[in-house]
Amino acid sequence: MKLVDLIDEIKESIDATALIQRELGTNIFESVELCMKDLMSLESEVKMFDSDSDSISDTINFQLGGVNYVNLYPFDMFLEFVEEAKNLPQFPTSLSIAEHFIDYIENDA
Repeated sequence: MKLVDLIDEIKESIDATALIQRELGTNIFESVELCMKDLMSLESEVKMFDSDSDSISDTINFQLGGVNYVNLYPFDMFLEFVEEAKNLPQFPTSLSIAEHFIDYIENDA
């Protein structure tokens, strides 16, 4: 799934616990990291990892199973980011929230 698709699901009030259960088979999302496959881009696939059970490193860029990932943000903080942004008039679409999130990661985080 792409970042915009994930934001769409969150904006449609999907239960975050159910989302994590579907993606990772766990309902504890405090240890879940949101990552992008290969590089940070709106076109890249997003993937969630349980940092307690998956062997992901503490660095921004890591490789797992021969695939390169960029660690973006803890999932619980990403949820807060989307929840706040979706209520602001300057971010009317999931695409505008995704663009703002990537800009934030690249320049402010």
